[in-house]
This record gives sequence, C-alpha cells and structure tokens, in this order.
Amino acid sequence: MNLTQSLTMLRLVCGGLLIFAAIWFTAAFNAIDAPASLLLDLNDWPIDGGHQVFSRDARWLSAVGAGLLTWIALQLLTIIIPRLEAQDAQTWRGAVLSILAWYVIDTTGSVAAGVTSNVVVNTGFLILLMVPLWAAKPHIQSSNNIFKA
Repeated sequence: MNLTQSLTMLRLVCGGLLIFAAIWFTAAFNAIDAPASLLLDLNDWPIDGGHQVFSRDARWLSAVGAGLLTWIALQLLTIIIPRLEAQDAQTWRGAVLSILAWYVIDTTGSVAAGVTSNVVVNTGFLILLMVPLWAAKPHIQSSNNIFKA
C-alpha cells in the first residue's frame, strides 16, 4: 500500500469517526436520543434495550465525548494527514502515540467500569486507525531523532 492509499484509508476512518460522534451526540437531547441509545446498546452487550434512559451526567458526558471524538477526527483530517503527506516523521510518531494512549486509557477505564465489551469496539477502532498509519510508515522520512519513525 502506498502513502496515498494509506492516507485515503485513514480519511475514510475519520469519516466513520465523525458519523459515530454525530450519533453519540444525540444522547445529549432527550427528544432525539434513540440513535445514541442503540449505539450504547451495541457497545455494551447484550443488545437488550437496557439503555433507553440517560441520566443528566450521561447526557453531559456524551456531549463531551462526542465533541472530543469530533476534535480527534478533524485533527487527523486537517493537521495530521496533511503533515503525513509531507512525510513528517514526528507527526507520524505523535499520531501513533496519541492513538495508543487513547486505547490504553479508554480500554482500561471500560474494564474498570465493567463494560468489557467496549474492549472489542476499541480494538476495532485501534485496528482501523493503526493499519493505515503502519502502512504509511515506510513512506515517512525518518529524522535523526532518538524516536525514529
């Protein structure tokens, strides 16, 4: 896979993240929270319709989480991918480190909260993000930094 193909794949993943964030955002609004309720039910097996009422805190944290996910996707699209097109090794390392940090924190917190099924969802997102980044790695120029790309 060449650099253009891997970054196109990453752009498509970002589009999926934006769709996921938009669905998650509906949890903040009582009148339109059904899509978010279904998304939560899909993420927290079994699918049993048990997530039909969101608390005030859940609505608020859903808005925050959807906003952060939107930020991540847009940052990838508007800053990271263009820098990767310029073969910036520091940006590649930063992207990989950021994604791994998210994965560890989100997955560990999900397990601690008793939502182990989210580990599978997170692992899916991790794979979708890391595959195009690793495919781009051979095309990214390495600097003389201690942390080579």
